[in-house]
Amino acid sequence: MENPEIYRKKLEHLFSNLIYRYRLLDEIRSYTNRYLAAEFNLIELLATREEDISRIIAALLDPCGGHGQGSVFLKRFLEKLGISTDRNIQEATIRREVTIDESRRIDILIEFSDGFMLGIENKPWAGDQRNQIEDYASFLERLTGGNYKLLFLGGYRKKPSEWSISRDKRLSLEQQGKLVYKSYADLLLSWLKECLKESESDKVRWFIRDFITWIENNFKRMQDDEG
Repeated sequence: MENPEIYRKKLEHLFSNLIYRYRLLDEIRSYTNRYLAAEFNLIELLATREEDISRIIAALLDPCGGHGQGSVFLKRFLEKLGISTDRNIQEATIRREVTIDESRRIDILIEFSDGFMLGIENKPWAGDQRNQIEDYASFLERLTGGNYKLLFLGGYRKKPSEWSISRDKRLSLEQQGKLVYKSYADLLLSWLKECLKESESDKVRWFIRDFITWIENNFKRMQDDEG
């Protein structure tokens, strides 16, 4: 058995080495951050609530939005969901927090001139409310005569719970192509990376890069589970 004193000295040497490396790394990080601001992320400052994230997504989807890139971001999003883009998407209307009754609001509603609607229920963290998705689907059914798709966009999970929509109703809507669910990892990340390539504005590209990094940092568990 090794002498306890020798063992203690080896441990001290190991930890002093680790502490030195950590301090050196911290000094390098502080120096490079002065010029690169690698740890500064605009989305971290803006996206503190579910509503904030919905606002950012809606702003990028809006063909008349301040990003100045027209309908290209919306087109790529629709393609990801298997929704035909053979319609006038340039004139699509993006609305947020659309009230369906006194206690229900759809996070994002996209209306097209041909009558088709895409509803987006954004759930990065919060759980479902009772009959929430079922009520949204019924509302869109009445409003469009069945010409709609409802997207459940989850941060850490893909599907709404049976508390939100019964299994039979969910399966029926799935088969009709009216209900689809995606996670941040498998929809938003791939969509944003395509938007990054499409954007002709450096300012918008920097914003999208921050959004991508924010999703990777905050929803990595879902990515790991899917990988």
